[in-house]
Amino acid sequence: MKIDWKEMPEKDIETIYLDVDGTLIQWPGCVGDGEPWANRTLIARLRAWLDEGDRRLFVWSYGGVAHARKAVEFCGIADIVSGCMGKPTVIIDDDLTWFDRRVARHYPVMFP
Repeated sequence: MKIDWKEMPEKDIETIYLDVDGTLIQWPGCVGDGEPWANRTLIARLRAWLDEGDRRLFVWSYGGVAHARKAVEFCGIADIVSGCMGKPTVIIDDDLTWFDRRVARHYPVMFP
């Protein structure tokens, strides 16, 4: 296979991966205890980020793709979600230093 690197885009679209339990959906105690609620502050921030352009949002969950889809419906954000997936358990790459250099980490406490 021959790749013409000149045809590669200079900048790819930024991808946001959003976790479900404890991030998008909050629980009063442990996951599954009581009635959950959508993290509306986080959702508002995500909408603002996506409105800035050149971004897409994927929702992932350790509970799997079906759980992620249910969370998207529960939170009313299907209009801004590009896809749902189970949370990765293995990442295979020849250079994972990009993860520490380029991946921004945001924690739910930042969006009370």
